[in-house]
Amino acid sequence: MRQHLPRLTEERFGTLGHYLLATLSVVTPLSIAAIDTCLVILTLAWLGFLCSTGRLKSPARVLQQNPVIASIATPMLVWFLFSTIATCIGLGSMNSVFELVKVAIYLSVPFVVYQILSAPDIKPQELLGRISFYCCLLLIGQALAALHSVIELSFPELLLSKSALKPPGPVTEAGQVLLVFGALIFLLLLTRFEQRKLERRPVIGLGIGLYCAVTGLVCAWAHLLNIPALPRAVKLIFILSILVIFAYTSYKGLAAFRAFDFAKYSNPWFQRFIITAGSLIALALLINLKRGPWLGVFILIMLVSFAVSRRLGIGALLTSLLVLVAFNPVQDRLFQVSDHFSIAGGRKSMWSLGLEIIQRYPLGLGVRNAKFMRELDPTLPEAHRHLHNNILNIAAESGIMGSLVFIWWMFAIFKLGFSGFSKLRNMDDQTAKSLALCLLALTATLVGWQVAGLAEYNYGDGEVRMIAFYYLGYILAITSIYSRHEKQV
Repeated sequence: MRQHLPRLTEERFGTLGHYLLATLSVVTPLSIAAIDTCLVILTLAWLGFLCSTGRLKSPARVLQQNPVIASIATPMLVWFLFSTIATCIGLGSMNSVFELVKVAIYLSVPFVVYQILSAPDIKPQELLGRISFYCCLLLIGQALAALHSVIELSFPELLLSKSALKPPGPVTEAGQVLLVFGALIFLLLLTRFEQRKLERRPVIGLGIGLYCAVTGLVCAWAHLLNIPALPRAVKLIFILSILVIFAYTSYKGLAAFRAFDFAKYSNPWFQRFIITAGSLIALALLINLKRGPWLGVFILIMLVSFAVSRRLGIGALLTSLLVLVAFNPVQDRLFQVSDHFSIAGGRKSMWSLGLEIIQRYPLGLGVRNAKFMRELDPTLPEAHRHLHNNILNIAAESGIMGSLVFIWWMFAIFKLGFSGFSKLRNMDDQTAKSLALCLLALTATLVGWQVAGLAEYNYGDGEVRMIAFYYLGYILAITSIYSRHEKQV
């Protein structure tokens, strides 16, 4: 007798998707191999769900029924169309076709995340808990990646970057740190909003965070801070103590998460976990010495502080000035911007080549073919395979129209997130106000991501783009659930 596989219902897909998304949230900052494995499984499960429910038969009808999804999917699909045309008529390498398939998989991520979070019976409180949970897991993964960077700088002979897990390199990590800062700020705002203030005696949490940041900095940067190098045993003790502290605060902080009643945000240990993870993530932002992410984080914090918390902005400005005054490596990186821009093989040269490519190939070279610039100027370093600018690189690969549609797509995202924030913040419901903070922090993060992309091609880094697309999925889920509520009313 013929047996059929059990149908992948919305409930089953939601459960499977929840565990896969939770796993992805942890491993995205840690392992490229793990990302690829989980992403393939999640995408196949989503396609299976769409097939079993018949939603693939009428995608136009699905978009018509959900204008929120249509507002983002329309420019995204148009951009993908221009990228496909450019790949077909451009340089036409098989590698470009393969990369186009990868791009298609990545572009599905926001809608997969949305589907996981948009079950008909999901309540706003549960949605808030789930997103908070995924953000906490993302913080854990990024904090562990930061600790990995500290270990590599402290013990360079270990060569941890050559391990089978394939951890992201410094450039990718800096881009991920910029995006994870959005989750960090959201959770900090959430604890402040839920309790109106942090724990009455924040000395413990701040002391733990300061210890982790200072000891990590001394281990990683002793040679740059002009202080005597620490003995290997001392560095090992410091790093192990950071790991133990972080593991304990994470365990205690997340112990309140039960089923889908996720967090007691006012729990002092939850706040200590956020501060500890935040100190390690901020440390990674500093020691990677990447100016683009610094600018992106600054824009993110200024946007959030302008909207809800002037103290956050003032604190960020004072902290930035303190770091600038205290650390010579930071001063050197900032004051060398002009010199690095004009050196041979610098951004000035690459951007000039990019404009020349756009003039020669207005319809685009095809995905991942910007490295063609090395044929125009063989003196460029071998490592330079893109144009260090999102708009310019996309124009070179997807054509001028592709770059214009990309800008439309990004502004559609910003409009959706900020307009959703404006609506939800004025509601009387406390959960709506909390979700408004989420929309603000995540949308401001995506703005900072694109501002940083004016000087680097961070959209082309799949491991960075993954986190941005998680956030887009969260934004879609939040705005959709309240859009459905307005229709019912």
